[in-house]
Amino acid sequence: MSENRPYIALSYVCGKKKSKIHVNGQEQGIYENLYLALPALYVFALQNRCDWEREPYFWIDQVSIDQSDAKQKAKQMLRMTDIYSRAKRVLIWLGPTCGNLKALLQSFARVIGPGARRAGILAIGPNLATSWPDFPNNPELRTGRRQVERFFSSDDFRCAFANRLDMLRAFEDLTWNEWFARTWTIQEHTVANATVFALGDDTFVDGDDFIASILCCTLWFMSTARPLMQSRFLFLRLFRLLLFWYYEKPGLWNYLTGPGRSREWNSRASTMLGERRKRQRQQNGDHTETNLKACLVRTFIPESTDGSGCSWEIDRIWALFGMCTDRSILETAGFPLDYNTPWREAYREVSRTLIRLGHTDLLGIESKGVANDAKNNTSSRETSLPSWTTDWSVPLRRPLCGLLEDGLFKAATHLQVALSEHTHVSSQANTLAINGYCLGPIQALGATFTTSKAAGELDYVQADIYLREIEAFVEKTALIPSRLKAHAKAYIPVHGLEYNYLAITCRADTTRVMRGFGEMKKCTAQGEGPVLVISQDLLSYKTFMERCLGKRPFITTQGHVGLCTGQADVGDVLGAVAGAPGLIILRAAGKDTDHGLDAGAFEVMGEAFAYGIMDGEIAGMGDVEERHIALC
Repeated sequence: MSENRPYIALSYVCGKKKSKIHVNGQEQGIYENLYLALPALYVFALQNRCDWEREPYFWIDQVSIDQSDAKQKAKQMLRMTDIYSRAKRVLIWLGPTCGNLKALLQSFARVIGPGARRAGILAIGPNLATSWPDFPNNPELRTGRRQVERFFSSDDFRCAFANRLDMLRAFEDLTWNEWFARTWTIQEHTVANATVFALGDDTFVDGDDFIASILCCTLWFMSTARPLMQSRFLFLRLFRLLLFWYYEKPGLWNYLTGPGRSREWNSRASTMLGERRKRQRQQNGDHTETNLKACLVRTFIPESTDGSGCSWEIDRIWALFGMCTDRSILETAGFPLDYNTPWREAYREVSRTLIRLGHTDLLGIESKGVANDAKNNTSSRETSLPSWTTDWSVPLRRPLCGLLEDGLFKAATHLQVALSEHTHVSSQANTLAINGYCLGPIQALGATFTTSKAAGELDYVQADIYLREIEAFVEKTALIPSRLKAHAKAYIPVHGLEYNYLAITCRADTTRVMRGFGEMKKCTAQGEGPVLVISQDLLSYKTFMERCLGKRPFITTQGHVGLCTGQADVGDVLGAVAGAPGLIILRAAGKDTDHGLDAGAFEVMGEAFAYGIMDGEIAGMGDVEERHIALC
């Protein structure tokens, strides 16, 4: 690199077993996957000899970094962005050839990728893909959509993919490939100038063809399967099912109904590849989609799959820090640029810096342990982290408030937050003093919403109790006008959320949420769900009730009604941070066991949601004043 020679950088998953090679006459231990990937590097270099003035050079982490020198290793970790962004190409090795993956990648390179790119599929940005197929805010894209849909119907696509059961199963295997599940590989792909995907030692696909193929196959699947759930009328749904059987029986029908299918396509592949497209499209200094917080959330709290993996806790920050577009802003705001910083301290300072920059919705992130077992979870103090610090080393639960791809919520998260020292506490390092509102203590709580079913499936008996408790609190309060009580009863159980066409979370439409609530009430009265078919409205409502498992209905002394973390107790305070899109539950820390509003400091217990309360409405309340709140 110091001589500015062009080089190929390798991106791969290390694996577990060790092998040995000789470098400059000396034996060196490497992971087995690197040993298996070396032939692919050699073959690729031979096939592209015209690209090199002299012999090709390679950058491989296990060889190019002295693994026995801790100082050099720490220094090189901070240079990963430069290393992969300056490479002439990044070769992404997906693993050895297996099953039908080779044939699938060959179809990506020869048919699907080039055809989808000619149809203009890459003009559909990573955010615009979530509004497929109508593009309500971008009608100019509808012409491109029609071209993409024509490619879906073409003989080339159907013969190469849609009508082939073996290719559909191979695509499923591809989306579960380990390379998509690691954190460092996200940065290595995102910052690269040019990429090539490799399988085995002789199958190569251009990076743009690979991305276009993944997007094409995903949108085709959604366009083909989702309409089956779009009608509330049984006859129309059965008619669509008959058409689906007639046209898709050679491929997708057999794939969806055949034996031995134990998992869905993993959305992580599309999400990870979308990081590169988001970075390429960010313009005019707008870091909304490519800042560190957005990268952390999409990586470790994805919408519909598990978070990415990392061997070391500190790497969960550094693997993404280099690729985020607000890196210089974070450094200016005080984040310590040192790979040797202990991981707990790094997590704490990341949270402090991001909250200072206005990302207060981080306070609503809970660990899955808190969400699933409110009584037996590990507290933040036992993990040596302040309650306001996100612990990225554990499985996390995406907050129901905030972190939405929603302009209404983004509007409040760009304002800088003033942090100050607090005189009532001794440890300033673990304390965050911030402006906010205390909206009164909790007066009464319902039972924690749980299920006796496997895999988080809705228990309709427990759901009936959950709905009844919310209805009782809504009827009791005088804050919600009579004309809105019916809406509140339907809105609160699902946090005011629903799914759009592509199963992306969005704010609930009043008509659809009322229909879903009505159908859910019929099911809970019977103690069981529908047997034959389930409408889209009920499916969305059921899904978001399941996402509220672990929550508790509450009512405050002022009459606010909503949902809160299962850890909450009577007397805990409903709080709001100035500028935050959601609410939080606060508990007096230390010896302040009276839960009073005048406590010296508070612990953040988790997120909360109250019907009809948003930041602008809080500021307009005559009996609520902004105050300093110390979080510890």
